[in-house]
Amino acid sequence: MSRRTDEQDGAGRLGRPAGLPKRWSAQRKVEVVLRLLRGEDIGEVSREIRVAPPELERWRREFLEGGQQGLKKKNRPRRRADADPGEAGGDDDAGRVAGGASRKKGVRGRAEEALEALGRVSPATRRRYPLTMVCETWRVARSSVYALRTRLGEPLQADRRQPGKRGPKTALSDEELVEEIRTVLKASPFLGEGHRKVKARLAARGIRVGKNRVLRLMRLHGLLAPVRRGHPRGDRTHSGRIRTERPDELWGTDASRFWTKAEGWCWFFAAVDHCASDVVGWHVAKKGDRWAALEPVRQGVRAHMGGFGKAVALGLGLRHDWGSQYRARQFQAEIQWLGIRSTPAYVGEPECNGVAERFIRTLKEECIYLHDFETLEEAREVIGTFIERYNNGWLLQRHGYMTPARAREKLSRKAA
Repeated sequence: MSRRTDEQDGAGRLGRPAGLPKRWSAQRKVEVVLRLLRGEDIGEVSREIRVAPPELERWRREFLEGGQQGLKKKNRPRRRADADPGEAGGDDDAGRVAGGASRKKGVRGRAEEALEALGRVSPATRRRYPLTMVCETWRVARSSVYALRTRLGEPLQADRRQPGKRGPKTALSDEELVEEIRTVLKASPFLGEGHRKVKARLAARGIRVGKNRVLRLMRLHGLLAPVRRGHPRGDRTHSGRIRTERPDELWGTDASRFWTKAEGWCWFFAAVDHCASDVVGWHVAKKGDRWAALEPVRQGVRAHMGGFGKAVALGLGLRHDWGSQYRARQFQAEIQWLGIRSTPAYVGEPECNGVAERFIRTLKEECIYLHDFETLEEAREVIGTFIERYNNGWLLQRHGYMTPARAREKLSRKAA
């Protein structure tokens, strides 16, 4: 234990000795390879720097191979920048660019001198020297020349072309193509054709153009067919809001599964109020059928509706999804007998049942994922304890950081 503690004190959780780099740069690798070439033991070096011996062997091999390749290069004669144009041969523009300025090989030139050389004309081609040749000769980055030109506010003399769209030019300009599109739309017997059909009709007229360009121009000039931006499944009955102003106006119910070692997969059902977000009823069972789904609703009716009987919960809505338990004939018949109206969520839109869905997520993160249940009875006890703690201790931001139980008490007294 003391050895483990010493490593943690000196290197943190990864056990890396203090002072060692997380990444090995080329310079550090060269230093390690030189130690190996001097005769140091590879095992000792490996333990010291925490790098595997095969990796050290690879570094040494690549170092030696690179040096061998470097020695194979032929020594090329040095070319003077101020050489006579006739002595350098036909390809001597790079020497002329320097303009007789003396400089040492390998020393980077100045951006000011490169910018000045751009104004000179080649005596061989009678054209100005290109920026690429100038920057390569003066060993200066083109970005430095651009930055200097911007700072001095001078135009780059080598840029003689006017700025515009790159690539090949189209047969028709945008203005001409828009007129052709208007002609096609006017001649069409239909009123709702989009850019794809317009492209096809233009092709029939001998005008080849891409559909993206047609879409861009039609959108820019307001020629696209009108599109309804409503909900894909019709009008939103819930108007985008599922929370209520008073408790016991709308409950949400949902189910989830969890694992136990003895019984395997088991089911959890809950009913949550859409105003106070408190759990009005919950149930766990091995079989998640319609009767298990009804149990949280029965608990909530008994606890908050003053009893259990026919039409005792008039005015209460129940939000649920399209699971087989909630669409069963027995489930729908019993909630109708209690006076509860069924408000199922839209298919494929769990946001309609977002209150119950959010509580299920909280239950998983705060309770189920933190326990390894042996039996269903153990799960029932742990989950029940958590729900009690949730109703009396969970803070709700939209209610001024009150607990669900406190929010229900305050809003119920206000409504009364």
